[in-house]
Amino acid sequence: MMNDTFRVKVGLAEMLKGGVIMDVTNAEQALIAEKAGVTPGTIYHYFENKRDLFLSVHREIQQEIQQRVRAAVQSVPTFQEALRIFIDRSAELYKEHPSYSKFNAVVRTEALRNPEIAGARFDQDWRHFYHDMTDLGIASGEIDRRDARTVRHLLSMLVLGITQFGIEASPSDYVECLRGIIALFEGSLIKPAISGKRGR
Repeated sequence: MMNDTFRVKVGLAEMLKGGVIMDVTNAEQALIAEKAGVTPGTIYHYFENKRDLFLSVHREIQQEIQQRVRAAVQSVPTFQEALRIFIDRSAELYKEHPSYSKFNAVVRTEALRNPEIAGARFDQDWRHFYHDMTDLGIASGEIDRRDARTVRHLLSMLVLGITQFGIEASPSDYVECLRGIIALFEGSLIKPAISGKRGR
């Protein structure tokens, strides 16, 4: 990939404030180009139109996230350990690229509003990742095969929730939330109630 192309993508991603991506104005395009260190006309030298630009940024971000996550969990023997590492990598990516969360959070909304980018809602790589995670849990005895579909849906819900929370929370609250997910799965966040005991 040409370096200028990547810089345009980074410029676009960093411009996002949780707004409407496909309705980016000419003035905003100029800011994107300035951020990327290229001229406004250069953007569509690399990208045919806004749809192409949007989907290209989406693919770029998803590929980086998937590569980082899969490389981290590929040799892990248990589901819970893989989940912990996945959450840790998510926190690292958030710190390195906070604009990714802003972009990912609006992808699904934009895909619903704009049929020409509807394919962005159906990311097969993530579905494969959820299947692989669940299969790992089945192999390790942590997950009953009959619950595989439920676990995959749970993982999907967690990722969507984490993404949305990332654009609303402060960095410290976001990291605290991620740690809470791990503690919840480990059973250390919420303990069984003590019979007969009430109070705050």
